[in-house]
Amino acid sequence: MTQRIANAEAQCGVAWQIGAFTPEGSSDDTNLPVPNLFTCLLRDGRLGVFPVTDGIDCAGLGLKAP
Repeated sequence: MTQRIANAEAQCGVAWQIGAFTPEGSSDDTNLPVPNLFTCLLRDGRLGVFPVTDGIDCAGLGLKAP
């Protein structure tokens, strides 16, 4: 599970870095900072990766920690 979490967070980090979550969309030329991330176990067994936000955690999202 540790490796699955590391892989999921790395893949999500790349999406943040290239701007996938910006209104402008992603670009290979973009190099944005990656926020701190945390991972939760989704109801279907996949992992969901989220940016750290004050007061938000897996339980607050109605999910379990992996």
